[in-house]
Amino acid sequence: MEEFTQAEIKELLAFYNSPIGKKFTSKQLKMTQKGIELGKGFAVKVQRLAQKYQW
Repeated sequence: MEEFTQAEIKELLAFYNSPIGKKFTSKQLKMTQKGIELGKGFAVKVQRLAQKYQW
């Protein structure tokens, strides 16, 4: 209740019980994993770039 009002929670429940909300939750783990992998790849590229400019 610190982050959402009661009305917002009702809206969230409606979303998560809707077809698109159910699809979202079924794919959420896979999307999170893809995001982590993309972040790791980006971090590696930044690290390599930073190493070029180290003294």
